[in-house]
Amino acid sequence: MKKTLRLFLVAVLAMVGMNAMAQEVTLDFTPLDNPWKLPTDATTNGSYTNGSYTISLSAATSFKLNTITTGTGDDKKPVSCYLIMGKKGSTLTLPVFSFDVEKIVVEGNSGASGAVKQNIFVGETTVSTETTGAQGTNTFLIAKANQAAGNVYVLKVTSAHNTQITKIHIYKASGVTAPEIAGSEVFSGSTQVTITADEGATIYYTIDGNDPTTASTVYSAPITLTASATIKAMAVKGGVNSSIVSKSFVMTTGEGSETKPFTCVDILNLPAGYTASDKWVKGIIVGSIQNAGSLASQAQPSNVALAAAAGETEWANIVPVALPANSEIRAAINLVDNEGNMGKELLVKGTVTAYFGAMGVKDLVDAIIDGSSVVTGINDVKVVPADQENAPVFNLAGQKVNANYKGVVIKGGKKMIVK
Repeated sequence: MKKTLRLFLVAVLAMVGMNAMAQEVTLDFTPLDNPWKLPTDATTNGSYTNGSYTISLSAATSFKLNTITTGTGDDKKPVSCYLIMGKKGSTLTLPVFSFDVEKIVVEGNSGASGAVKQNIFVGETTVSTETTGAQGTNTFLIAKANQAAGNVYVLKVTSAHNTQITKIHIYKASGVTAPEIAGSEVFSGSTQVTITADEGATIYYTIDGNDPTTASTVYSAPITLTASATIKAMAVKGGVNSSIVSKSFVMTTGEGSETKPFTCVDILNLPAGYTASDKWVKGIIVGSIQNAGSLASQAQPSNVALAAAAGETEWANIVPVALPANSEIRAAINLVDNEGNMGKELLVKGTVTAYFGAMGVKDLVDAIIDGSSVVTGINDVKVVPADQENAPVFNLAGQKVNANYKGVVIKGGKKMIVK
C-alpha cells in the first residue's frame, strides 16, 4: 500500500512538473477598468503596471487604449479594450521574467491591419520570425539561444502600419525544443513537408488543424500533400512535451507563370506574409480602391481591383493591383482614363504581397489586357497634351481616336503616352 501511494505521489509530482514547464503569463489589455492605467489619448512614451508586471511603450506616432463598443444610439455600450500603437519602430517592452521563455503569443483585435509586420527583439537582434497581420493570433517561437531568464524581450512594429493588441501570452520553456516544419508554403499539384526535432525526440503531428497529442501520428518520413492543409507538430522527449508549432500550406490552381497564372482565388487563399516577385496573376477588372475595405465610388488612377468574376463588390473577394506611377501600364489600364477597361480580363506580372490590407499585386513589370500587352518598350515617358498636335492619333489596335484619348498612342509613326 505504501509503495503504491509513493508511486502515485511520484506520478502526481511529475505531472505538476510538466505543467509548470508549460506555465503561462498573460498580459491582458481587454478589461474595461483598464488595470494597466494606459492612456486613452495619443501618447508616445511611458511605462505602465498592472500591479504585478510592468511594460514600457514607445511609439513612432502614438499609442493609446481604445474601447470596443456594440450597439447603436442608446443601446451602444463598451464591451472590451485593446492597445493600438504605430507605426514602424514602435515598441512594447515586456516585463523581465525569471524563467526561460520559449514562446510569445500576441492576440490582435479583429479590426487590426492585415499588413502590419511585427517581430520580437532582444536588443537589436531578432529572436523569432517576423509575422504579417494583427487581426488574429501571432506566435513567436524564441530562438533556443535567446530563451534565457532575464532577457528583455521587445515586440516591435517593423512596417509602416499600426498594430492592435488585446493579449500577450508568455510560455515557459519546456526544455524540449519545438520541432521545425519545412516545405513550400504555396504549391501546385503536390509538395513534400519535412519535420525535424532534437535527436532522441519523438515527433507527433496532425494535418487537420487540430493540436497534436501523443495519440497523434508519429512522424517518420516526409509528408506528401496534394491539398491545402495546416500541419501542427510537437516533440516529446523524456516525457516532456515541446510547444506546438504550426504551418499552413496552400495548393493553388495556378503556379504564377504566364501560361499558368495565379487566379484571384489563389491569391486570396495565400498565407499571411506571403511575398513573391515576378508572378503572373489573372482576374477581371471590377473597379478601383480608395481606402482598404471597399471599392472606390469614383475611379482612382493608382490602382485597379481584380476579382474572379465581373460585378464582384465584396471586399473579401477583391485583389488590389497597384499601377506604377508615370508608366505605360498605368496609362493604358487605369479606369480614370480608360473607362472601357471595366469588366475586361487583366493579366499582370509583379510582386504578390500585402496591399490595401489584403493580398494583392505591386511593382508591375508587365500587363496584358484582353490578350494584348500594354508594355511597348517605351523607356522615357513623354507627357504630350492632346491639344498640341494636329497629327492623326491611333491606339495600339490601329484604330483612329480623337484628341481627347488618353493612354498609349501612335502619333506621326511614334509611340507615346498622352495624359
